[in-house]
Amino acid sequence: MAAFSALNAVAVSMGGAASAFLGGVLADRWAATDARARTWIPAGGCLLAVLAITGVLYLPTFNASIALVFVHLLVAECWFGPTVSLLQSELPSRLHGSATSLLMFFGALVGSIAPLIVGILDKQLVGAFIDSDSRLRFILVTVVGGSYITCALAFFACGRTMSMSKDNK
Repeated sequence: MAAFSALNAVAVSMGGAASAFLGGVLADRWAATDARARTWIPAGGCLLAVLAITGVLYLPTFNASIALVFVHLLVAECWFGPTVSLLQSELPSRLHGSATSLLMFFGALVGSIAPLIVGILDKQLVGAFIDSDSRLRFILVTVVGGSYITCALAFFACGRTMSMSKDNK
């Protein structure tokens, strides 16, 4: 358990920070030619995150799973920089703080409700699976993967409403 805690902390802090930074850098560079890049980068990251979280939950060894946790975070958290940048480029400056605060609030709200949903689903599906590990893996892939797919669709939809030009106001 101590090894998991230490490795998970490294993966979360380093993978998450690198992802937020690299997602912002990539989106900024691409946005020089296509303003929609600030939606395409997070959408792609969300889709890759579905594959990564599935691997994390189904790989047979601890070492392989914890290595994939880092990869998962590296692709899953790339939305942060581009999304804040998009908010600030599309909204009047007087709304930047409020918009960013609302983004963080709703993200935290969904993240706080997710364990409740997993718990409810776990109780509902007792008896539907041979063992509790299989049931929990299925629930996590469904809930987490479903949330990533929903986010990817939302980012794609946002990008489709934007023009390619940098100055699309």
